[in-house]
Amino acid sequence: MTEELLEGAARVLARDGAAAFTTNRVAEAAGVSIGSLYQYYPNKVSLLLALHERDAEQVWGKLAGVLDDETLPPRARLDAAIQGFFDAEIAGDELHAALAEAQALISATPAFQEFESQVIEKLRAFLEKSLPHRRDEHEYLARVCFAVVTATGERAAVRRLDSAQTRELGAATARMMCDFLGV
Repeated sequence: MTEELLEGAARVLARDGAAAFTTNRVAEAAGVSIGSLYQYYPNKVSLLLALHERDAEQVWGKLAGVLDDETLPPRARLDAAIQGFFDAEIAGDELHAALAEAQALISATPAFQEFESQVIEKLRAFLEKSLPHRRDEHEYLARVCFAVVTATGERAAVRRLDSAQTRELGAATARMMCDFLGV
C-alpha cells in the first residue's frame, strides 16, 4: 500500500506542484480513502519526506558507488558523481522540480537532516582519501561541495532547464568543484 501511496503522491506533486499538494489529492490519485492514507502518512510533510527519501536513496546509491570506485582518479570520481547528480535531475525533472519547491517543508525534519549528514560524511571520507594534505579542511570542504552541488541542481530543477542546459550546468559545476578542491 505504501508504494501505491508514494506513486500517487509523486504523480500529484509532479502534476500540480508543491503549493497544490494535498493529502486529499494523493488519496484520490492512489485510489484509496483519506483514512487509509493517514494510516501510513499522518500529513503532507510525511508524504513529501517519504518521496524525497525514496528518490534520494535511488540517486545517492548510484553516486556513492561512483565515489567509492578507487580504480578511477579522484577528479574523475567527483566529476562523475556531480554529473550523475545532474543527470538524475534531468531524469526526474517534474518530480525533482516539485521536491525542490517543497524543500522548505522537509528540510527541517530529523530524517532529512540525517540523510544530509550521511551524504556529507561520505563526501568527507572521499576527501580524506583524496586530499590527505588538507586534513583539517575535510569537513568544511564536504559541506561546501554538498551545498554548492545541491543548490545548483535544485535551482536547475526549479527553473526547469532543458536536458542540454542541465548537463552543461552539471559539467560546469563539476569542473568548478574539482578545481576548488584541487582534485
